[in-house]
Amino acid sequence: YKGRCLVQQEAVRAVWRLLMEPTYCDLRAAIYHSEMEKQHFRSVFVRCVLASDLSDKELASSLARRWEEYYAVDDEEEPAGMSHESRATLLLESIAQASYMIHALQDWDV
Repeated sequence: YKGRCLVQQEAVRAVWRLLMEPTYCDLRAAIYHSEMEKQHFRSVFVRCVLASDLSDKELASSLARRWEEYYAVDDEEEPAGMSHESRATLLLESIAQASYMIHALQDWDV
């Protein structure tokens, strides 16, 4: 994080701490089955939460650059080092960012 996305960092810490409570043992078992899967899930989770920091220009440009790299190629030609998981993670990050933006733009008239 390196001093960036402070609100998001706190959200990650709070939610992760809650998820690790014994009450959520069954949920954790449904999400991952090994330490490697747990680390992958945490990585995707963190990236999705950090994507909601709309004020971080570096993060936004990284998301846009990766989108261009991952999806601006012929479907038959996949760049070296590009995995299905990388594309799926980028899509989840983009959905998280879009949902955060849409939420902020909704009409609040009651």
